[in-house]
Amino acid sequence: MDSVTACGRVLGVRRSRIVVKKAGSGSLPEHRYQSLRNSRDFRRVFDDGTRHRKGAIVVVSAPAPTGPPRLGLVVSKSCGTAVTRNRIKRRLRAAAATVELKPGTDYVIIATSQVADAPFPRLTGWIERAVGAESDG
Repeated sequence: MDSVTACGRVLGVRRSRIVVKKAGSGSLPEHRYQSLRNSRDFRRVFDDGTRHRKGAIVVVSAPAPTGPPRLGLVVSKSCGTAVTRNRIKRRLRAAAATVELKPGTDYVIIATSQVADAPFPRLTGWIERAVGAESDG
């Protein structure tokens, strides 16, 4: 009985770069915002936006083309190790997903190291108040 194990790369066959995601396999919640990924967009928000500091975060917001809100995060190396910085970013994304962000607006959240240890309701409150301050004037 012949059996072939298909664990390795098969010569002469092109591999697909398409990644198929299983239904319901995503562990991240559905976000109501898109991500800012371009350094040009970050610069535009910093140059044209308004800053609101609440607690351990600063939210910079600027008008954007129509569409869903976009969110960018800034977590500097002074906040800690890579593990700590990634934890801060995960917490900020989760907190921002619970806050109603205004469509057609780009937001950049600048974090300090206090975000890593702040209780989640406090973190959410900081973002809500900073975004609310932006809409008040």
